[in-house]
Amino acid sequence: DDLASRCRLGYRAKWIRAIADLVVGGALDLESIERGVCGTPEERKDAERRIRDLPGVGPFAHANILQLFGRTDALPFDTETCRLWAEEHGASTDKKRRRGVMREAEAYYRARYPGHEWQGDWF
Repeated sequence: DDLASRCRLGYRAKWIRAIADLVVGGALDLESIERGVCGTPEERKDAERRIRDLPGVGPFAHANILQLFGRTDALPFDTETCRLWAEEHGASTDKKRRRGVMREAEAYYRARYPGHEWQGDWF
């Protein structure tokens, strides 16, 4: 409760605590994940899976974590992306089309900024 209230993490506090416990307990080796994230294709795939399998990590958090490890090709899209994409590019605001809008945005940034997609999205 202290972590949730003092840091204003809300429901995320339990996931952050669970991940911290994995690190402290030795079940999660962040250095090996870091090496893997930027390693061979096989190492990258394994590191990405290990990140995805962490408690509370969905697609948005997964992409953000990859960015923290230096992966500039990771795109953390969410509903805000859809809103901005509609505003800037006239995309649909229909909730049923969100995945399609995110795919359009991803294709746009991957085509224009290969290897640096998130910077293209951010700026």
